[in-house]
Amino acid sequence: MLIVVIAFLVVKVIGYGALSWMQYLSEVLLRCLSGLIVLYVCNFFMCYLNENLIVNINEISLTISAFFGLAGVFLLYCFRWILLIV
Repeated sequence: MLIVVIAFLVVKVIGYGALSWMQYLSEVLLRCLSGLIVLYVCNFFMCYLNENLIVNINEISLTISAFFGLAGVFLLYCFRWILLIV
């Protein structure tokens, strides 16, 4: 997984110039921040409803939400739901 992320970043950095590289980095940070906020709000509502579908906020969840955005947050909740079933 780490090799795929590093390869993805290398291709993105080589494909972009200096200015657009900074733009890409700011977009990743913005997606990470929005993912953190959405995870926190969803976890709050899951706690309020007494559901076991709480996703921990850690480095892995922030990385997934940074690279995939809100679709990554949805992916995390789907993965948690699948683990809850099994």
